[in-house]
Amino acid sequence: MDDSMNSWLDRKHEMLRQGKVLKKFRKEAQLTQEVLAEKIEISVRHLSDIENGKSDPSLTISRRWLRVTGGIDLPSAQVLWTEEYV
Repeated sequence: MDDSMNSWLDRKHEMLRQGKVLKKFRKEAQLTQEVLAEKIEISVRHLSDIENGKSDPSLTISRRWLRVTGGIDLPSAQVLWTEEYV
C-alpha cells in the first residue's frame, strides 16, 4: 500500500473515532440529533455524517458541539485526538 492510501486510511480511522467521541457526548447530554443540530446550527444530516465518520467536523463545529454537550470541560486535544475517551 502506498503512502497516500495509508494517509487516507489513517484519516478515515480518525474521523470514525472523533465521531464516536462526539456522539458519546451528545448521548451523555441526553440530546437528540435534531436538538443538537439546531443548537449548533448544522443540518441533522451533517451531524449524522460526523457521528458516523463520513464527514470531518470543522473546529468551529467541534467547539460548539463540546460547549452545548458539556464536553468543553475536558481539554479538546484529549477529547478529540486521543484514544482514552472512546
